[in-house]
Amino acid sequence: MIRVNDRYGINVDECDYSVVQFVTAGEKSKKKGEEYTRTLGYCSTFTGAIKAVNKYMVRDALAENDMSLNEAVRAIEEVNTELLRNLSTMDMIDRIELKTGYGTKI
Repeated sequence: MIRVNDRYGINVDECDYSVVQFVTAGEKSKKKGEEYTRTLGYCSTFTGAIKAVNKYMVRDALAENDMSLNEAVRAIEEVNTELLRNLSTMDMIDRIELKTGYGTKI
């Protein structure tokens, strides 16, 4: 599991990459307070999984409250900065895929 931030991660297996959200079990759950993952989608490439995580992070940031267009653009920039900080750069990810073949479509 690659933990992108405290809310999202990427599971890797022999077939694909799954984008997951970390969720804490609620009050009515038998496992109250315990963290589990909810699968949000599947991607055939690592780059695709990163882009999907970015999409969910942007949605979270924009859904927090009402904002102007300028504030929305700043929120998106902050999300992108956080993601790049956590994952180095997309350029590096692309180079990893090119050199290793991991994540390339067959």
